[in-house]
Amino acid sequence: MDAKDVKNGEVDRVSQLAKAQDALESFLSALESSKPPEWDALPDIGLYMDQVINYLERQIGSLFPPNKEGAITSSMINNYVKAHIIPRAQSKKYSQEHIALLLAAFVLKKALTTQDMGVLLAENASRGENVNGKDMDGTRSGSSSKSADGAKSPERSKSTRSADSAIEDPYRSFYEYYRSTLLECGKTVAQEIRATLEEEPFGGDSLRPLALKLAVEASIRSLAAEMLLTLLEPMAH
Repeated sequence: MDAKDVKNGEVDRVSQLAKAQDALESFLSALESSKPPEWDALPDIGLYMDQVINYLERQIGSLFPPNKEGAITSSMINNYVKAHIIPRAQSKKYSQEHIALLLAAFVLKKALTTQDMGVLLAENASRGENVNGKDMDGTRSGSSSKSADGAKSPERSKSTRSADSAIEDPYRSFYEYYRSTLLECGKTVAQEIRATLEEEPFGGDSLRPLALKLAVEASIRSLAAEMLLTLLEPMAH
């Protein structure tokens, strides 16, 4: 190998490292800045399958590294219905509650089996009658209620309805807890990776042990989650 080949090889190595750094930086930035939509920002007009897929990809696509299995398909969504992870669509339309459960499911599938997700989300999925645009009391969302004498009750303010629904609606409670946990974990992991790489040169010697550490932690936490879900399974039926 002559000097020219050595130089070209070094240039290629530097270029690969630069691309790797850029890819990692993009991913860490996504972890730190990615903010799942708040409950009130989720679509509540009823979306068809292709609209659901496009929406989910926009929201969580940046969390999946390129060239890795993470595509969102109609088959996967239908399988989640069969596994009782989400309720069935109403007239082929997916509601705000469907979207909330799907956002969580497509992130959780990296750590849990479909069966375990079914146990975790069973309580929400079993309330299928509440997914079809109805409030917890059975009235249509946004409709005015009537008093005992048949007169319409005054419309509550949006803030009051929002506060009440946070207490009454199990879908909203689940989603808001999932959302806050995802935000916290994303920032924590990104900070840990940045802190490690600030102390060591970027490359295989620093990335490999860091990846091993994160993988071991993820495995132990996944095993613990599986144990808790095994205990929960009899209670879910």
